[in-house]
Amino acid sequence: MPDRHYRLLIGTAAFYACALADETGRRLNLLMAGYTAAAAIVAVLAILAYFRLIPGAESMLLYGRAKGTFNDPNVLGPFLVLPALLALRRVLAGRAQSFAFGAVLLGLFLIGLLLTFSRGAWANFAVSAVLYMGFLLAISASGRARARIVIESLIATALATVAIAVLLNTETVSKLFAIRATLEQSYDLGYLGRFGRHILGALLALDHPLGIGPLQFNRYFPEDPHNVYLNSFMAGGWTAGIAYLLLVALTLYVGFKGVRAKTPWRPVLLAVYAAFIGVVVEGAIIDTDHWRHFWLLLGVLWGGAIAALRVAPSPARPYSSAVRSVAQPG
Repeated sequence: MPDRHYRLLIGTAAFYACALADETGRRLNLLMAGYTAAAAIVAVLAILAYFRLIPGAESMLLYGRAKGTFNDPNVLGPFLVLPALLALRRVLAGRAQSFAFGAVLLGLFLIGLLLTFSRGAWANFAVSAVLYMGFLLAISASGRARARIVIESLIATALATVAIAVLLNTETVSKLFAIRATLEQSYDLGYLGRFGRHILGALLALDHPLGIGPLQFNRYFPEDPHNVYLNSFMAGGWTAGIAYLLLVALTLYVGFKGVRAKTPWRPVLLAVYAAFIGVVVEGAIIDTDHWRHFWLLLGVLWGGAIAALRVAPSPARPYSSAVRSVAQPG
């Protein structure tokens, strides 16, 4: 990707970080509402295209997998993770109307996620969802609140399982799922497979401290590295690789400091933090540094965390109160 594109992506992260410096709760809710609306639209289009229910459906598919308006199913899937967590937040808000609407949204995003047939995206969501649930349990003000979270999570899981089971009864879905659900695909295995390239690329990086240049990896190997950390070392050398690792590590650290602060926007920032960790983990098997939503997550974490650390310490409000007053989109 040309340098100017990376500058735009980095500028995007800086924009979100600066935008959240003031009126953080209101702006964060607006941003997440817009993200959720965009995700709902693209998920609907991807689902309709997968079942050939709209004109031009083939343009929204790649190798039989739903990609919607994205270039790749492997990008659409991770894009849906954060809105799925935000929908889960609605489910856990403690009100019947919120539960129903959140369940519908969660089902929509999970179906879209399933139809991308992206193993990395599935793992991304699993990691992010488990972390988010753990975070919510950790900040809950009482045993009653924690019990409600567990019960409503089990109900949501059961409903999602039923919806996915219905889809898997469809022949086209079940066949592709059986192929994609295996842990090792043919292109993962062998001396020059995905994981073999990771080892060989790491050895090559040791011999090229200045790197081999952007987009040059496939001149040495059959395919790209499909590992954002290795790719940063190969493209820009040790300096670039270490800088990228530091950026990710510092974002995780600053984000952790931010979500520990007892602010009204804490439940929302926790969802962003969990989604960011999911992308960080997925970066070991795919290049994530050109994903726009990666830089959005990064910018929101820095902006929300810095704003949180500026807030004077105050007693924590009850979890249910915080969710109802802040986590619900206006």
